[in-house]
Amino acid sequence: MPFPSKFPTYPTKEHFVDYLDAYVSKFGLEPQFNQTVESVAYDHTLGSWRVKTVGLEEISYLSRWLVVATGENSEDVVPAIEGMNDFEGPVLHTSSYKNGEEFSGKNVLVVGCGNSGMEI
Repeated sequence: MPFPSKFPTYPTKEHFVDYLDAYVSKFGLEPQFNQTVESVAYDHTLGSWRVKTVGLEEISYLSRWLVVATGENSEDVVPAIEGMNDFEGPVLHTSSYKNGEEFSGKNVLVVGCGNSGMEI
């Protein structure tokens, strides 16, 4: 499902949330929140994955597909870069980035080519 044509070249966070809401509605998805995956195992007999989650209640899922989204980008890992301590401007990880307002009119260097870096 492509972004709506009315979206700017670089959508805001609000645009993206609106897009996700529309995606959920269009495809009839029912996201589950506040659940922790307790176990995952492939059942060779059924050819499916068994996933057990816990949260407000314990839920078991059985599915042919498994997508693992670890949230690794939310853990800021900033490598030591020679000269970084001498830099007088802000150095921040994408997990701390909210919007570009504080950088408006400034020259900015974004290091990294993951999804978050490319979006910024």
